[in-house]
Amino acid sequence: MRPPVAAALAESLLRETDLTVEDELKTLSCLGIAAGLSGDRKRAVEAGARMERLVLAHPELALAFRARAYSQAGSVFHGAGQIHRAEAAYLRVQDLARQLPADEAALFQATTLSNIGLIHAGYLDSPEVADGFHRKALAIAASVGLEDPAILHNHVLNLVRLGRTAEALAVIDQGEAMAHRRQALAVVERLRAERAGIWIAQGRLGPAQQVLTSVIRAQQTSADTPGLAGSLAKLSTLQRIAGDPTAALATARRAWSHVDGTPQPQKQREVLRAWMAAHAALGQTDGVMAVGARLHALEMETLKAQRLASLAELQARSESAAAQRELQAMRHKAQIQSLNEERTR
Repeated sequence: MRPPVAAALAESLLRETDLTVEDELKTLSCLGIAAGLSGDRKRAVEAGARMERLVLAHPELALAFRARAYSQAGSVFHGAGQIHRAEAAYLRVQDLARQLPADEAALFQATTLSNIGLIHAGYLDSPEVADGFHRKALAIAASVGLEDPAILHNHVLNLVRLGRTAEALAVIDQGEAMAHRRQALAVVERLRAERAGIWIAQGRLGPAQQVLTSVIRAQQTSADTPGLAGSLAKLSTLQRIAGDPTAALATARRAWSHVDGTPQPQKQREVLRAWMAAHAALGQTDGVMAVGARLHALEMETLKAQRLASLAELQARSESAAAQRELQAMRHKAQIQSLNEERTR
């Protein structure tokens, strides 16, 4: 089901008057994810915020269900580019998970650590730090027999970025097998695209093109637009290396149409770099500068979002500290007043 259709269906279900709290949370999660994939950040954030309010309003919900709801709200915020809110939701998951039995807690911790790794790689430009989170996530998942191909996919993305191609190929093999077992077809195609990207870097253009042709067809059918953008960026790179920069430029522009205005910084960077390289291969200096300006603006926008989030957190902490100091002063004043009253008796 395409994301816009899924979002519309979720909204129609939310208008039902007999939904249980659990069903409402599940439907809001579907709405948030679908709206985020459709590029409708505002609607996605509203869905995530409604989920948080609903959980807070119903403390009687089972602990594991509350943890899952916060985890899903974090994913919604993450997909909408609201990184500070995503991190806050993930921290709530960790707090709740500590109160669960060890095996159950591990399931939440593995997913949360993997998502935090994505934040460090995609928004904080810290793939080395992200590597530690991904490895912890994989170790915890293995300790309880959890099979989540998305965790392996996230690890692959980071390994590729770190240039650890041999390890990345091994993890891709493992991830593809797991994704097939779990019928996670979108993850299968994204992993296949990453394999093709490594083959392109190794000069194996023929096999890489065959894989990308198949992957792009599948991603068009499934409407996995971020995945499609990444695959098209890789195809653009292949076309440029193969000596067809004109086709590479057209493919890069097509890739950009799938991530323009979306909260997909990693995919946007990949597409913009392929686009710049195509202009450079054609000797189009103005084109290189124009696309380079977009890449610079993206980096500045990410940095600005980080700073605003840090300022918001600092302000919240400051306000909390000020409130604590005021409360302490009131208590101290009350103690002095009590002592004075005792002395006057």
